[in-house]
Amino acid sequence: MIGYFEYKGQKSTEFDLMISEDISFTSPQIKGEFVPIDGMDGEILMSDGKLKNVPKKFYVLMDNYSQEKITRVSNWLKQDAHWGQLTTSIDPNYIYQAIFIDEYDFESTSEEYEKAILTFVCKPYKFLKTGLAESILGSTISNPTKRQARPKIIIKGTGNITLKIGSSLWEFKNVDGGIVIDTLLDVVTNLTGGVSAWDKITTYPLPPIQPGTHAVTKTGTITEIKIIPRWEVIV
Repeated sequence: MIGYFEYKGQKSTEFDLMISEDISFTSPQIKGEFVPIDGMDGEILMSDGKLKNVPKKFYVLMDNYSQEKITRVSNWLKQDAHWGQLTTSIDPNYIYQAIFIDEYDFESTSEEYEKAILTFVCKPYKFLKTGLAESILGSTISNPTKRQARPKIIIKGTGNITLKIGSSLWEFKNVDGGIVIDTLLDVVTNLTGGVSAWDKITTYPLPPIQPGTHAVTKTGTITEIKIIPRWEVIV
């Protein structure tokens, strides 16, 4: 046996499911199409550079198979039609964004085990676990990946505020107590998250954090800035 996976807060071992062999995984495809141009050899790629979702297959064995366990697995994997966090013991430093929608069959391998292939649909990127912890934003910050990061930034302060991380600039006006900027979700709210605060920001689109080490500068009446940087890599 190789290991386990965890989905939406529950481990496969809670259902006597174990990964039985290497995970099958497909590299994401770039969205786009090739278009022929008159008078030109070959074709050009029309693309915005974005990536498609990818399947991630787990070959699993169930110990002490029973219909009750199958029912529990189905209710776990298909509890809702929402994206959730997926981690594996094989790739322990990363968190995937995944959803399970496929059908599957358990087949007998012996008196003790049943086998199945469970296929998740995953976003084309995965997050470093170290980049998902909230921390105080200091005078420098380092993006250790080759991908732009799409952070969540929490600013406590008032009035007109600017924040610059490397070449990325955020500008705010008439902030009343604080503001939350979520670049990944493309959302700007007050500190509680209950009220939209797009009228407080003059920067759009919301900028990412580029790879590398960057100086952090800020102006205005600021009490505290926290950040969840979300360092990401292509799966």
